[in-house]
Amino acid sequence: MTLGDVVKMSQGGASPSAIIASLEQHRIQLDFTGSQFAKLKDQGVPDEVLDYLLNAYASRLRYEVRLQSEPLVASSLLLASARHRCRSSQALG
Repeated sequence: MTLGDVVKMSQGGASPSAIIASLEQHRIQLDFTGSQFAKLKDQGVPDEVLDYLLNAYASRLRYEVRLQSEPLVASSLLLASARHRCRSSQALG
């Protein structure tokens, strides 16, 4: 399913809930630019569908950022812990 399919469904009279159900059923996550988003509105895509697309896109971006940052956070915590142990052992030594 593409953005073009969303437009076709909208122009063909599909209800917002039917379009959203189709996106959810196929687990479609579409990337789009700001100008493409504006064109979707101009081409008759309902606000409910636009909201769904934007929220799904934002959720996916947050998830990807979290995946990328978690290893860094874990590595930083391990490094800090190792430094603390090293300092502690030097103080005792």
